[in-house]
Amino acid sequence: MLREAIARRYSERGLPTRPDEVMVVNGALSAFALILRLFTGPGDRVVIDAPPIRWPSAPFRAPPAAPSGLRFRSRDGTAMDWRRLLRRLRRGWRG
Repeated sequence: MLREAIARRYSERGLPTRPDEVMVVNGALSAFALILRLFTGPGDRVVIDAPPIRWPSAPFRAPPAAPSGLRFRSRDGTAMDWRRLLRRLRRGWRG
């Protein structure tokens, strides 16, 4: 019922959504762990925003991929420095 209600609400607001397109999870960290398991494989590197506070490490223990954090570098702290990221990736950055 919850998935149907969520799909209906999105559809009513102009984003056609079916219940089978809705996934209900326990929280943001659970969703993040699920995404890592679904879309990464052994040896894959995942670049994530390195937040100023420490995230619980649980989502990173089980998946085969290893996260590498990159802090925001803009003056106001709201934008990723994509050039810096690209340079690091080209050098084979490991974190």
